[in-house]
Amino acid sequence: MVKPVAVNPKLTLIRKALAKCRPLLLRGVGVQAKVQVNPSAAEADIVKLEAQLAETLKGLLGATGVKVVRHDEPLPPTGWVFQPLTGLRNAKHGNPCSGPALGFVQEGKLAAVGVLLAEAEDAVVAAAGEGVMDDAVGRLRVSGRTLHDAVLQLPMSSADTATLKLMEHGEAVPFHTRKTGNVLADAVRVAAGKADGAVATRLTAFETLAIELLVKEAGGTAKTVTTAAGPTLLSGNVKLVAELSALLK
Repeated sequence: MVKPVAVNPKLTLIRKALAKCRPLLLRGVGVQAKVQVNPSAAEADIVKLEAQLAETLKGLLGATGVKVVRHDEPLPPTGWVFQPLTGLRNAKHGNPCSGPALGFVQEGKLAAVGVLLAEAEDAVVAAAGEGVMDDAVGRLRVSGRTLHDAVLQLPMSSADTATLKLMEHGEAVPFHTRKTGNVLADAVRVAAGKADGAVATRLTAFETLAIELLVKEAGGTAKTVTTAAGPTLLSGNVKLVAELSALLK
């Protein structure tokens, strides 16, 4: 007898919500091109897009009858949390953004999370104990590379990058660096093996939990350490995170 496939209703709703948001997000992809020509109009369009995404998400998630909050609000013990656009602040300056990101909080931890990246990626979802899944690729795994010659995603803030002396450390170790200004997209790249590790600062509670779940379910680890730039979340494989932690403390 064939064993029935288990259905995770939280993941099912997350996929449905991301699918509903995709047409809105794709219509807004060209908005950032306006930044160089008409910054005021572009910013107004981005704000409008975020409001449309928020309305769509609140309608779908609110129908479940549990609490729904934005990512920058206090997390509920149990309920939905969402971020309409990730990298919104950077989007207003013409830098890449993506979205939305959403998750289900259960007993203070994320039980499931989903992130939708425009153009380059499909919906990426993860659930505790079930792994990270991408619509086109299947389960993803983090790289096993050590810090030497690794590719690291850097913090959103240039000031934090300078405070952590990441460029100087990179010349001495050495490792390679990239900066997207989008911490959740960075976590997906680590989970997908497109980057070996990531350094993130100034995170909300939701962003911290989402990164921890995405990377853990991809076979990696995430660790918050105290640095000169404040609480800093390091993610990657176990060996790389240990090396980064020793370097930045």
